[in-house]
Amino acid sequence: MEKPKIDIYKTLIINRLVVWGLMISFVCSSAIFAFSINNLYAKQLNTVLVLDSNGEVIPMKWMQRDENIKVEIKDHLEKFHNYFYQYDAYNVEKSLEKSLWFGDNSVEQLYIKRKNDGWYTKVSNYGIKQEIEILPENIEIQGNSEPYSFRVKAILSITQDEQTVRYSFETTGLIIFVSRNYPLNPHGLLITRFAELNRSEIK
Repeated sequence: MEKPKIDIYKTLIINRLVVWGLMISFVCSSAIFAFSINNLYAKQLNTVLVLDSNGEVIPMKWMQRDENIKVEIKDHLEKFHNYFYQYDAYNVEKSLEKSLWFGDNSVEQLYIKRKNDGWYTKVSNYGIKQEIEILPENIEIQGNSEPYSFRVKAILSITQDEQTVRYSFETTGLIIFVSRNYPLNPHGLLITRFAELNRSEIK
């Protein structure tokens, strides 16, 4: 019985078409996968976990980030100012450590300056208590996109031996987005170009 003739050129062409088809399918699949991952990442960056009345993150319901970003910024700033400016001899180190997660080296430089000046040692050695008061309307946020700028007006009370001295002052800076780090930085925001201005004693 005569064996059927095989057209080797035709076979090579078919094999080549199959290989090209598989390569095109792979490239298309990779592109679709990369696009889906990028889209999912972008979506996650634009969403946040809901905060309860105590400012704690509730991992149950997601909301659009841009709907609440200025509320988040205000909460971030309020927490930072409380950690950075409100402490006593018993919690000064712990409070300051928490505050440094909320800002960049501009915050750290102010912390280092006060540390080198011996202020935190005085707080510990002489039982100094420091408190800050910020009204909600005194936290101003400007801008509609990153970086947002802020200005905070506050009153600082420093108490030693039952004597209290009060100061008014302002802080300014910018807010940028960073990766979330719960519970150290739950909002995923960072204070940059932080500055303290116009500190004056309230007579």
